[in-house]
Amino acid sequence: MAGIYAADGSMNVTVVDGLTRTGVYAADGSRNVILAPGGTYVGAYHPCGAWWVTVSLGTLTSIRAPDGSLYVSDASTQGGISKNSGQPVTVVSGTLFGSNAFLLLDDNTSFLLLNDNTSKLILASN
Repeated sequence: MAGIYAADGSMNVTVVDGLTRTGVYAADGSRNVILAPGGTYVGAYHPCGAWWVTVSLGTLTSIRAPDGSLYVSDASTQGGISKNSGQPVTVVSGTLFGSNAFLLLDDNTSFLLLNDNTSKLILASN
């Protein structure tokens, strides 16, 4: 059983899709969360009962995003618990911290490289 907290002090979370009623807690004791869409106010709770979350950019942030969701950070990559970069979480089920994305701008040309360890998407615009 995962429980609410991981051994490193981060919060255990289960990522849900929001299609069925789940409530706040998963069967293993972790918190149910769903990634906020951004752009519009959503508040703290999704209608399915899970918490709305927004992935922190790793900079100084408040606990809540402008849309009302909880800022979270990846405890496994952050090098320890930081009080100023969102609630550290450990994902026990689902995917919250997705692929890496890089945006390069050079001489009026932009390139987007998306790498999710299985595929790459490169878009170029001249």
